[in-house]
Amino acid sequence: MCEAQPQRPLLAFRARAADTGRMPPNTSPDTNPLELARQLANVARLGTIAAVDLGTARCRVKTGDNETDWLPWFTGRAAGEKGSQWWPPVKGEQCMVLATGGDMGQGCVLLGVYSDRMAAPSKQADTCRTQFSKQDYSETAKGEHLLHLDKRVRFEVAEGCSITMEGDNITLQAGSTTLSIGPAQITANVDVIAQGISLVNHPHKGVQKGQALTEGPVPA
Repeated sequence: MCEAQPQRPLLAFRARAADTGRMPPNTSPDTNPLELARQLANVARLGTIAAVDLGTARCRVKTGDNETDWLPWFTGRAAGEKGSQWWPPVKGEQCMVLATGGDMGQGCVLLGVYSDRMAAPSKQADTCRTQFSKQDYSETAKGEHLLHLDKRVRFEVAEGCSITMEGDNITLQAGSTTLSIGPAQITANVDVIAQGISLVNHPHKGVQKGQALTEGPVPA
């Protein structure tokens, strides 16, 4: 894995009218070899994220001794409610600026270049791993999938169903019904029916007055 190598400074000069006298005959600023070299050098430049503006989804990139203007970054999808992904870059992340025609003002930032500072999350050939934070990750390896989150997991359906896993407790919500599974007990706010037997309203057979214990419950 490679750290961003020192970049040549952005060649910011552009042929001016006053310079045309030193150009070969019939040479315009657009065909000046120095300008063409500048554009070619700026088509693709390796750098690192210098700043991120979450409100506008733009970032600045430090490349060589220069820093770009605010540029958009590539993402998996960008179709709004019809399909989009939000995973902003972080300061120090290695990236590449792709600039059409070498115009850095029109560049877009391509994320996803490992560096010594921000290394790959795995070294295994048969592993697919997404690292969300130091503690949180999703990993598929050898036919097994693991989602590890440090605090809480919640699955939710718009109609009012959800499953929440937090600490040593699991809560299932279905409309107004709640089932909570903890380390010492299971609680519910509705009756529970097991093999046709009501937990709340089941009768008992073989009941005798006195100290005798009842027999097992029977279906209602």
